Amino acid sequence: MNLELLNDDELLRLWRQTQALLRQRGVCRSANVVGSVAESLVAEKLQLSLAAPSMRGHDAIAPDGTLFQIKARLMTVGNPSRQLGDVHYLHEERPFDFLIAVQDLSPLFGAAVTTSATTSGARRIVRPGANSFSVNAAGRDWLLAQLTRAGFSASVGPGKLFTVATDGASPRLVRVIAARQRIFSLRPTLNTLPNLLLIYLWYVDDPAKTVAYALTYQQALAIANKKGWTNTPSWLNDGYYYDSHVGDELLALLAPYRVQAGQWQEVIAGTNRG
Repeated sequence: MNLELLNDDELLRLWRQTQALLRQRGVCRSANVVGSVAESLVAEKLQLSLAAPSMRGHDAIAPDGTLFQIKARLMTVGNPSRQLGDVHYLHEERPFDFLIAVQDLSPLFGAAVTTSATTSGARRIVRPGANSFSVNAAGRDWLLAQLTRAGFSASVGPGKLFTVATDGASPRLVRVIAARQRIFSLRPTLNTLPNLLLIYLWYVDDPAKTVAYALTYQQALAIANKKGWTNTPSWLNDGYYYDSHVGDELLALLAPYRVQAGQWQEVIAGTNRG
């Protein structure tokens, strides 16, 4: 078929039909053809399972549960750039464990590219999602310093869990949600942890500006219900809700739970909160 002979409407119809056929064949899962092809290629080569298209942060999962985000470029004469798209959700608890970058898919698409680009081919770059882990470490260290000054002892458990105790008081299970910016997130599975205290830490990159909020799961769930988050597909299907655009309404709902200097004894004991 000589595409030069087709008018604009015919080309657009052909493109739509091509996309539909590629989806039927399982080559593409979305309108992002380059991304879909890269995800399928990497999943096949590394024997990964593709995540649901709506999943945030990662595109594929290994049999051992390792999460992968996949990025790719289609280089052409008009656009020979190797720069990949933005890597999102780095401030979330665990967006991915490894990032795989396919630098050039043009050989698969039969595209004309420069000699230097062709010889470089497609390469795999695997890098730990250290950005996420460094945020969590910063939040953990900040909170441990606050609790130590308040007279508590804390033992770090699995994930982001702490057991906090002081003389004459029962131990309290604490979970830290740390971020470089204002965020609020919640998972319904946390309801299974008895007497859990959720501590949200913002601006952990600068200890002098770090802000803390402490809520029980039920208090956090009440906010989620009031905001309508528990009726969203993210909550119902994916098992969590995440808001990175904390506005005035959410700030007002969180205000009673903000932890001021000298309040950690009161917070851990669970008295006079909210």
